[in-house]
Amino acid sequence: MLIQMNKVLEKLMPVITPTGVVIGVLLTAWLLPLTFLVPWIFAFMTFSGSLNSNFVDLKRVLLHPKPILVCFFILHLIMPLIALGIGKVFFYGDPYTITGLVIAFVIPTGIISLIWVNIYKGNVPLTLSIILLNTILSPVIVTYSLKLLVGSNVNIDQWGSITV
Repeated sequence: MLIQMNKVLEKLMPVITPTGVVIGVLLTAWLLPLTFLVPWIFAFMTFSGSLNSNFVDLKRVLLHPKPILVCFFILHLIMPLIALGIGKVFFYGDPYTITGLVIAFVIPTGIISLIWVNIYKGNVPLTLSIILLNTILSPVIVTYSLKLLVGSNVNIDQWGSITV
């Protein structure tokens, strides 16, 4: 029964996702007291998404790093450059909005990526590896990407960001 329900939900995900965002925006006041649950929900989704993975899969991903490098190139060079270009075209003279667009594209990839990869039967170990490396390297990537692309100096407390 749960497998059938999951298949139905997977097919409806392109509708459920934007609907959830709209509901979240409209019901912010009612949902705000539940924000403490968000890290736990994401932890559960990550855990459940990785249950079918094993160390052999992880080893295979690490022995063939080309997909990780291509993904990092796209995520941290191509996409931020596109965001910078769009920002300069549409928000010329507004450095804060341009910087915000660039930040939106240099922050680490999220656990939501893993959900979509699970739904469409993608490479879960590769996705988990990218998320992990992205999270570990984000203080360096975000700092230097902003310095390089928008000339902003950002100080990130790297040790403070890994403590809970």
